[in-house]
Amino acid sequence: MNNILNFDEYLLESNSIYTLKPEVKTKLIELDEKYHKLTEKFRTKYVATTCSNLKEEFDKFISAKKMGQKYYPQLEIENSNVDNKLIENFEKLKNEFKEIKDDCYITKFYLEKIESMLGGLELRKRLETGEYTTPDKNPVDKSLYEEALECVKNNPYKKPDFKNDRNIESDKCLEDIEDALDELGYNFEVQIDNNMLPRMNVKMGKVNINRKARFSEDDIEGLIAHEIKGHVGRRFYGKETGLWLFAYGLQSSSTYDEGLAVWNSLNLVKHKKDNVMFNIAMKTCVSYLMFEMDFCDLFDWVKKKAPTMTDYTAFKIIVRPRRRNKDCEIKSGEPMTTYFKGYNMVKDMDNKMRDDILHYNIGPNQIFELENIKEFLKVNKFKKLK
Repeated sequence: MNNILNFDEYLLESNSIYTLKPEVKTKLIELDEKYHKLTEKFRTKYVATTCSNLKEEFDKFISAKKMGQKYYPQLEIENSNVDNKLIENFEKLKNEFKEIKDDCYITKFYLEKIESMLGGLELRKRLETGEYTTPDKNPVDKSLYEEALECVKNNPYKKPDFKNDRNIESDKCLEDIEDALDELGYNFEVQIDNNMLPRMNVKMGKVNINRKARFSEDDIEGLIAHEIKGHVGRRFYGKETGLWLFAYGLQSSSTYDEGLAVWNSLNLVKHKKDNVMFNIAMKTCVSYLMFEMDFCDLFDWVKKKAPTMTDYTAFKIIVRPRRRNKDCEIKSGEPMTTYFKGYNMVKDMDNKMRDDILHYNIGPNQIFELENIKEFLKVNKFKKLK
């Protein structure tokens, strides 16, 4: 008898305003698959950017600095040229989604994401043609920068003991990450990457580890909490919904993605890593100041805030948000404020809400629509993605 719906539940499930007509559901699944293919191509080429000459440009930068000169790195970024066919296909897909907009509640979320990716491609084109210049207005909120600056002051940088602490090589780290994935039931592949800036990152279905990176036991524990229980978890449960929209995340989902990952690394570990708060606050400070200061002066600013930080680490910190620019003389880049901003949001949530944003890959823009999203997925029951 427990499986029999009462009358109110029956009405809710059968007459829900979110229930799709069979033909609309079929069309949505077809468009979602197209969305997956285009989004994966976009993310592979234009989000997970690889800088192939980082060490060479660092050496030039330091050599010039020693001679009292300024040198602005010129980054070689793979796949930087814009694929106009990809733009055309996104535009076509956008129009196809508009055809079912009035019959499908979640269509608006696809349209938001497509518009965002098209905006990214248009920016890339302006960078490639030299039409892009430093924006007139800093896109990073000054009050957020000031809050992050205070956090940097209150959480001073502690230089890692690379020789004694970070003595675990990438191959051993890979084994530990694979064990964690198996324990959690997340069917993601782990592989070694030769051209990464971070020590570890997550793509759809894959965890990448920097071959040159070295780790401590606390590092690996923290990375499991951050990358696996955070980033991988949200993508895994997104795929469980049966729609690629949730696997990749809705618009602004990266804010909760990074916020939850940071919260995990501070609260789901036995030993907290040094510099977690410093690092996320510094990313926000650099994101603001890269629109206000030139590359060389910003390097000096970072070194002043963290005197024991190696030159190469400081260099990477200010290069990373500028990878889309290629020419580091431009006072601009892609802000990396989601870590600090997201953590400040997630830390104030209760456990139920944190569990919700783990299972539903939304962002702050959709938090008030979460119950509607749950209802939509409940009544339409999509098959899990492989």
